[in-house]
Amino acid sequence: MVDAVEADVDDVPTLRARLAAMTAALELQVERTRRILGAAGEGFHMIGMDGRIVDCNDAFARMLGYTREELTTMRIKEIDPRGKLSLVPVLEGGAAAADAQG
Repeated sequence: MVDAVEADVDDVPTLRARLAAMTAALELQVERTRRILGAAGEGFHMIGMDGRIVDCNDAFARMLGYTREELTTMRIKEIDPRGKLSLVPVLEGGAAAADAQG
């Protein structure tokens, strides 16, 4: 039992190094995704499970006449009175289903 604990302690620096490398790779991917979405001409936004706008690109903000900072303090129901219910057809059947509902 003591040998197993000592072996785990010896692995801590290795695990920390692996965690740091994985964190750096994830941060790079997040930044790359932000750049791509930021440069997109189409509006993009992410909504949390609570209906809060988690993130959006500048194109989405311009479409609605808000800043990105303003939108990330709002809930989707503040800009779309249908709220989360309008997302159900998209999640279940794609954009065509949402257009048919809409």
